[in-house]
Amino acid sequence: MNKLGLVVAILFSLGVSAQNTNKDADKDRKAIKAEKKAERREMLAKNLDSITALMKEKTYALEATMLRDRYNTYNVLQDNNFIKVDGNEIIIQTANINRMGTNGLGGITVRGQLISYDVKELDNNVSANMTVSTFALGTININISVNSAGNATADLRGNFGLQATFIGDFAPINDLRQYEGIPQF
Repeated sequence: MNKLGLVVAILFSLGVSAQNTNKDADKDRKAIKAEKKAERREMLAKNLDSITALMKEKTYALEATMLRDRYNTYNVLQDNNFIKVDGNEIIIQTANINRMGTNGLGGITVRGQLISYDVKELDNNVSANMTVSTFALGTININISVNSAGNATADLRGNFGLQATFIGDFAPINDLRQYEGIPQF
């Protein structure tokens, strides 16, 4: 019995020390996880500040990876589908390599001038509401919303039933890699 009691006591003490070791490891993992979360929040806050500054300066673009119209959603090439805001000038371009278009890229390229522009800051995103005057498409209302990670969505609503949504990445004009087609007017 003494030997059995000694073995049970040793096994019990090993189990208790293993539990203490696991608790310490859990505390370390939780501390590391909390630190990573804090770093990510700080990085996203800095990113949101730079996005807000670019939107206020009117020097940015939305590079679309998806286009949505009233009925369908299309995956598109990011280099050729964009909305570019450069001061008071706006360039809206769509392209599809499988179709014919007036811009030489299978879509349209339209230049316009800003009529009104308003930037709003929310908790985790920034939005710009603008009215653009174009010769080819008339007056267009554009609402661009960008979250702190740089994901952007632009809703276009215009005369003559125009409805389109550009979904993609927010980028400063310096980092653009777009090929601009032949504008319509």
